[in-house]
Amino acid sequence: MSEQGQVRLSVVTPSYNQNRFIEQTILSVKGQNCPGVEHVVMDGGSTDGTVETLERYAGSYNLQWTSEPDKGQSDALNKGLSLSRGRLIGWLNSDDIYLPDALVKVTRYFDAHPETDWLYGDGCIIDEDSRLLAPSKGRPYDLEAFLRDGQFICQPAAFFRRRALEAAGPLDPALHFGMDYDLFIRLGLRCAAGYLPETLAAFRITDAAKSLDKSAQFVADLLRALDKIFALPDLPRRVAALKEAAYAHAYLEGGIQFFEIGRFAEARTHLQRSLARRRRPFARRTILATVLWLESLLRMHWFVPMTCRKLLRDSRRRAETERLPSLAWQP
Repeated sequence: MSEQGQVRLSVVTPSYNQNRFIEQTILSVKGQNCPGVEHVVMDGGSTDGTVETLERYAGSYNLQWTSEPDKGQSDALNKGLSLSRGRLIGWLNSDDIYLPDALVKVTRYFDAHPETDWLYGDGCIIDEDSRLLAPSKGRPYDLEAFLRDGQFICQPAAFFRRRALEAAGPLDPALHFGMDYDLFIRLGLRCAAGYLPETLAAFRITDAAKSLDKSAQFVADLLRALDKIFALPDLPRRVAALKEAAYAHAYLEGGIQFFEIGRFAEARTHLQRSLARRRRPFARRTILATVLWLESLLRMHWFVPMTCRKLLRDSRRRAETERLPSLAWQP
């Protein structure tokens, strides 16, 4: 195979019944001005027209796809990674998109930083109608901060050398919503991370993501990931010392998730567990957890709307007027 025909970067996309969005995902990969890219789509046996969309684009760019039942998103990703051929890997869900020239920027960064095992950039959040809601800014990777403060990496803006994924191990098939959190911790323990402060991808928030079942699974996934990490026998002492802080943040995230969908009893339980692990009574997150606990007890929303109303109003106004440049690409 000639140098020009070699696959350098593989984009792996798990999909199941996402035909409403997958064409935009396909176009955002197909429209990248980056040679040596393959797109591996692992569809879980969709029945909503996704297969027909994949068939329509087959042959128009380097798209490899399979449609068969799987055991969930992590299982589909592991299968796609085993089929992919690039030394660099991107993970793009079937409702997310890359921004123009994202893959060029990524490959240039890896070329300039051979010591970097994995890389992430900034992202942004879009809604079901592809309207821009908010930026998703990252920061240079620090494992202790990641455990203490929670997720600050926009998942579709993350890329990996194959050697890094091999060192970290496969995605956990038991995790359905927190597999990226788990992976970023395991990578942080073993591999050198890089941060590129440019907007590379858009992460889509849909109404379907806001449900009791998904909130409960998300919280369970965070806790399972932490259980795995803190059970490691060779965990560095500085990381092991963050156990209480990491669980405190996971329970706070859970409390917020349940609070936002009006499940006040579950929110109160998680917030109590968060507070029980906190040692600084006047820290910002301790105060937040306390206020939310009181509001969940009173079954009321006051503090969160009071502090977030302007941000929500501004984001809605911005959503009415702004669209992402990548969405101008047409079939």
